[in-house]
Amino acid sequence: MEKIINIMRERQNGSESLFSSISLGNFHPLLPLSSELLSVKIASVDGGQAELFATPTYAVYVLRVASVVYQQNQCLQRSSQTWFALLSLTDDLFVADLFDEQGMHRKEEFPLSSLTALPQRDDFLSFSPYVGFVREYLELQECQGIAESLSSGDVLVRDGLLSNLSVHPQLAQLILLCQEKNIALLGFAKTATLKTEHGESFPGALVRVAPQSSWYYSLSSKTFSTSFVKLHSRAQYIFHVETLSDGDPFPLFSQLAHHACDPIFLGYPYGLIAVDQLARVSNQEQSYFKTLFESRSGSLWKELEPQRNAVNAHHILDRIH
Repeated sequence: MEKIINIMRERQNGSESLFSSISLGNFHPLLPLSSELLSVKIASVDGGQAELFATPTYAVYVLRVASVVYQQNQCLQRSSQTWFALLSLTDDLFVADLFDEQGMHRKEEFPLSSLTALPQRDDFLSFSPYVGFVREYLELQECQGIAESLSSGDVLVRDGLLSNLSVHPQLAQLILLCQEKNIALLGFAKTATLKTEHGESFPGALVRVAPQSSWYYSLSSKTFSTSFVKLHSRAQYIFHVETLSDGDPFPLFSQLAHHACDPIFLGYPYGLIAVDQLARVSNQEQSYFKTLFESRSGSLWKELEPQRNAVNAHHILDRIH
């Protein structure tokens, strides 16, 4: 372990050259805004998921999508919707049978040929990538519904980068709607993997040369403007944010900074804290839904055991201490 630490220390000490990737002129301070600009509504949308069981041919998940709307540090609206999703593949379709908590059923079918970012039938290993696609699909529907209720100048925040949603045709519709209504749309990521030209962590490099105050650092891009933000002077984290390229991000990030003063997580907008709690499917809920599904499926659960065991042996090993 000491040898690993020494190598890491050498690499850290030898990384001064990575600062050539950073332009100090791209740092912009975040300043207080007028009360008029701070009176806009900020809506946040997030989603959660948990597996109930899976086989090589289909899987059942619980999905949840939530939203909150804040104005002047007051919560105006909060909502969440839970679905139980039966996922399956045909020769050319990915099928999601969705059931809400009242038992209402809707079937969504997606041609595999249009899902080029997901494993195709011959390369299929598990439903994990597909359930993420369905959750994003539902999140985008929630974003569109929220955008319809917002007004010019308001802000819509999606937890996660917008560029990760490029496989969804709904993204273009959401962008057009926000542009028509003059709503600021952004994707806010908790993690960042962008690297410098020397292969080092770009956020880590920024922290070492950044001002002590709150700031944002912008990078040029095409469809979305990429920025890194520190929303509170005492924040320990900076975040990767994408916005539409046709606007000045300063008022937007200053508005977010006004909503990032919760001591629970300084520098993180508390709308995103609140919506994360609403959208999260806890381990206790997952266990409850699994037990409920097993008890209600009767003899079917036993019949499915060989198929379930084809993909879940690691669960047994995980329980061995």
